[in-house]
Amino acid sequence: MIIMKCLPIVAILLFVFSLFSKNTLGQNAQPLIYSFSYYGNNLWNPGLKAGAGKIWKEKESTNKKGKTRYHQTTLNGNLGFYIDPASHTGVFTDVGLIYRKFYTNDWFYSLGISPVGIYRSFLPQTYEMDTSGEINKVTLPGRFYFSPSGSLGFGKKLKNSSNGWFARANMILLLPYNTYILPLVNVEAGYCVNLRMK
Repeated sequence: MIIMKCLPIVAILLFVFSLFSKNTLGQNAQPLIYSFSYYGNNLWNPGLKAGAGKIWKEKESTNKKGKTRYHQTTLNGNLGFYIDPASHTGVFTDVGLIYRKFYTNDWFYSLGISPVGIYRSFLPQTYEMDTSGEINKVTLPGRFYFSPSGSLGFGKKLKNSSNGWFARANMILLLPYNTYILPLVNVEAGYCVNLRMK
Protein backbone atom coordinates (compact mmCIF):
# COMPACT_ATOMS: atom_id res chain seq x y z
CA MET A 1 0.00 0.00 0.00
CA ILE A 2 2.81 2.42 0.90
CA ILE A 3 4.65 1.52 -2.33
CA MET A 4 1.54 2.21 -4.40
CA LYS A 5 1.12 5.63 -2.77
CA CYS A 6 4.66 6.66 -3.70
CA LEU A 7 4.84 4.95 -7.11
CA PRO A 8 4.04 8.07 -9.23
CA ILE A 9 6.91 10.06 -7.67
CA VAL A 10 9.32 7.11 -8.10
CA ALA A 11 8.26 6.76 -11.76
CA ILE A 12 8.87 10.42 -12.63
CA LEU A 13 12.21 10.42 -10.76
CA LEU A 14 13.37 7.45 -12.84
CA PHE A 15 12.29 9.35 -15.96
CA VAL A 16 14.26 12.43 -14.85
CA PHE A 17 17.38 10.35 -14.20
CA SER A 18 17.07 8.70 -17.62
CA LEU A 19 16.99 12.14 -19.28
CA PHE A 20 20.41 12.94 -17.87
CA SER A 21 22.13 9.67 -18.74
CA LYS A 22 25.38 9.97 -20.73
CA ASN A 23 23.78 9.23 -24.09
CA THR A 24 20.88 11.67 -23.80
CA LEU A 25 20.74 14.19 -26.66
CA GLY A 26 24.21 13.13 -27.83
CA GLN A 27 25.93 15.79 -25.72
CA ASN A 28 28.29 13.66 -23.67
CA ALA A 29 30.95 16.37 -23.33
CA GLN A 30 28.68 19.01 -21.84
CA PRO A 31 28.38 19.25 -18.06
CA LEU A 32 25.02 19.22 -16.37
CA ILE A 33 23.80 22.52 -14.95
CA TYR A 34 22.92 22.02 -11.28
CA SER A 35 20.78 24.37 -9.22
CA PHE A 36 20.12 24.51 -5.48
CA SER A 37 17.67 26.95 -3.95
CA TYR A 38 15.63 28.03 -0.98
CA TYR A 39 12.00 27.45 -1.89
CA GLY A 40 9.31 29.52 -0.19
CA ASN A 41 5.79 28.21 -0.77
CA ASN A 42 3.09 30.90 -0.69
CA LEU A 43 5.92 33.24 0.36
CA TRP A 44 6.28 31.96 3.95
CA ASN A 45 6.39 28.13 4.10
CA PRO A 46 10.10 27.13 4.00
CA GLY A 47 11.51 24.48 1.69
CA LEU A 48 14.38 23.44 -0.57
CA LYS A 49 14.64 22.62 -4.25
CA ALA A 50 17.36 20.96 -6.37
CA GLY A 51 17.52 20.58 -10.13
CA ALA A 52 19.68 19.41 -12.99
CA GLY A 53 19.61 20.48 -16.61
CA LYS A 54 21.27 19.55 -19.89
CA ILE A 55 21.80 22.05 -22.70
CA TRP A 56 19.38 21.35 -25.53
CA LYS A 57 19.84 24.42 -27.74
CA GLU A 58 22.11 27.44 -27.67
CA LYS A 59 22.94 30.31 -29.98
CA GLU A 60 24.36 33.80 -30.09
CA SER A 61 22.66 36.82 -31.61
CA THR A 62 23.65 40.43 -32.23
CA ASN A 63 21.22 43.32 -31.87
CA LYS A 64 21.13 46.51 -33.93
CA LYS A 65 23.63 48.18 -31.59
CA GLY A 66 26.15 45.39 -32.15
CA LYS A 67 25.73 43.87 -28.68
CA THR A 68 25.94 40.10 -28.41
CA ARG A 69 23.32 38.05 -26.61
CA TYR A 70 23.69 34.42 -25.62
CA HIS A 71 20.57 32.23 -25.66
CA GLN A 72 20.42 28.89 -23.87
CA THR A 73 17.61 26.34 -23.56
CA THR A 74 18.01 23.41 -21.18
CA LEU A 75 16.02 20.26 -20.55
CA ASN A 76 15.48 20.37 -16.82
CA GLY A 77 14.34 18.14 -13.94
CA ASN A 78 13.63 19.23 -10.35
CA LEU A 79 12.88 17.75 -6.95
CA GLY A 80 11.75 19.82 -3.97
CA PHE A 81 9.69 20.08 -0.84
CA TYR A 82 8.28 22.61 1.60
CA ILE A 83 6.77 22.44 5.07
CA ASP A 84 3.59 24.15 6.20
CA PRO A 85 3.91 23.58 9.96
CA ALA A 86 0.19 24.05 10.64
CA SER A 87 -1.12 21.93 7.77
CA HIS A 88 1.02 19.63 5.61
CA THR A 89 4.30 18.88 3.84
CA GLY A 90 4.45 19.09 0.05
CA VAL A 91 6.91 17.08 -2.09
CA PHE A 92 7.11 17.64 -5.86
CA THR A 93 9.09 16.69 -8.93
CA ASP A 94 8.83 17.95 -12.51
CA VAL A 95 10.39 17.91 -15.98
CA GLY A 96 10.46 20.80 -18.44
CA LEU A 97 12.46 23.48 -20.25
CA ILE A 98 14.29 26.58 -19.02
CA TYR A 99 15.22 29.36 -21.43
CA ARG A 100 17.94 31.84 -20.40
CA LYS A 101 19.06 34.98 -22.20
CA PHE A 102 22.48 36.31 -21.16
CA TYR A 103 23.63 39.90 -21.65
CA THR A 104 27.21 41.13 -22.05
CA ASN A 105 27.38 42.07 -18.34
CA ASP A 106 26.49 38.43 -17.47
CA TRP A 107 23.04 39.29 -16.15
CA PHE A 108 20.35 36.99 -17.47
CA TYR A 109 16.65 36.44 -17.30
CA SER A 110 14.96 33.06 -17.39
CA LEU A 111 11.62 31.62 -18.38
CA GLY A 112 10.69 28.07 -17.41
CA ILE A 113 7.82 25.72 -18.13
CA SER A 114 7.37 22.23 -16.69
CA PRO A 115 4.30 20.59 -18.25
CA VAL A 116 4.99 17.24 -16.53
CA GLY A 117 4.89 17.33 -12.73
CA ILE A 118 3.77 15.25 -9.75
CA TYR A 119 2.96 16.71 -6.33
CA ARG A 120 2.34 14.69 -3.15
CA SER A 121 0.92 16.15 0.04
CA PHE A 122 1.69 14.52 3.39
CA LEU A 123 -0.75 15.33 6.19
CA PRO A 124 -0.09 15.18 9.94
CA GLN A 125 -1.34 12.25 12.02
CA THR A 126 -4.70 11.25 10.57
CA TYR A 127 -7.36 8.69 11.53
CA GLU A 128 -10.29 7.15 9.67
CA MET A 129 -13.33 5.13 10.63
CA ASP A 130 -13.93 1.83 8.83
CA THR A 131 -17.30 0.25 8.03
CA SER A 132 -17.44 -1.49 11.42
CA GLY A 133 -17.03 1.80 13.27
CA GLU A 134 -13.44 1.11 14.33
CA ILE A 135 -11.03 4.05 14.20
CA ASN A 136 -7.63 3.35 12.61
CA LYS A 137 -4.53 5.40 11.93
CA VAL A 138 -3.99 6.26 8.24
CA THR A 139 -0.59 5.32 6.80
CA LEU A 140 1.02 8.19 4.84
CA PRO A 141 -2.11 10.38 4.70
CA GLY A 142 -2.31 12.82 1.80
CA ARG A 143 -2.80 12.59 -1.94
CA PHE A 144 -1.19 12.99 -5.35
CA TYR A 145 -1.84 15.78 -7.85
CA PHE A 146 -0.82 16.41 -11.42
CA SER A 147 1.21 19.63 -11.10
CA PRO A 148 2.37 21.56 -14.18
CA SER A 149 4.34 24.70 -13.34
CA GLY A 150 5.97 27.80 -14.77
CA SER A 151 8.60 30.28 -13.59
CA LEU A 152 10.01 33.70 -14.39
CA GLY A 153 13.26 35.04 -12.94
CA PHE A 154 16.63 36.71 -13.28
CA GLY A 155 20.19 36.16 -12.13
CA LYS A 156 23.85 36.86 -12.72
CA LYS A 157 26.78 34.70 -13.73
CA LEU A 158 29.76 35.25 -11.45
CA LYS A 159 32.83 36.92 -12.95
CA ASN A 160 35.45 34.48 -14.29
CA SER A 161 33.24 31.56 -13.31
CA SER A 162 30.61 29.28 -14.83
CA ASN A 163 28.54 29.54 -11.65
CA GLY A 164 25.97 32.14 -10.68
CA TRP A 165 22.99 33.07 -8.55
CA PHE A 166 19.33 33.44 -9.44
CA ALA A 167 15.94 34.47 -8.08
CA ARG A 168 12.60 33.59 -9.57
CA ALA A 169 8.86 33.40 -8.99
CA ASN A 170 7.21 30.06 -9.57
CA MET A 171 3.62 28.88 -9.83
CA ILE A 172 2.44 25.28 -9.49
CA LEU A 173 -1.11 24.26 -10.45
CA LEU A 174 -2.58 21.33 -8.50
CA LEU A 175 -5.01 19.34 -10.68
CA PRO A 176 -7.66 18.45 -9.72
CA TYR A 177 -8.00 20.11 -6.33
CA ASN A 178 -11.47 18.94 -5.28
CA THR A 179 -13.27 19.94 -8.50
CA TYR A 180 -11.09 22.99 -9.14
CA ILE A 181 -7.48 24.06 -9.72
CA LEU A 182 -5.34 25.29 -6.84
CA PRO A 183 -2.42 27.62 -7.71
CA LEU A 184 0.61 27.63 -5.39
CA VAL A 185 2.75 30.79 -5.61
CA ASN A 186 6.39 30.24 -4.68
CA VAL A 187 9.64 32.20 -4.56
CA GLU A 188 13.12 30.79 -5.12
CA ALA A 189 16.60 32.11 -4.42
CA GLY A 190 19.57 29.93 -5.21
CA TYR A 191 22.85 29.07 -6.87
CA CYS A 192 23.70 27.48 -10.25
CA VAL A 193 26.78 25.38 -11.04
CA ASN A 194 28.10 25.00 -14.63
CA LEU A 195 25.76 27.73 -15.77
CA ARG A 196 27.39 28.08 -19.17
CA MET A 197 29.42 25.91 -21.52
CA LYS A 198 33.12 26.66 -21.59
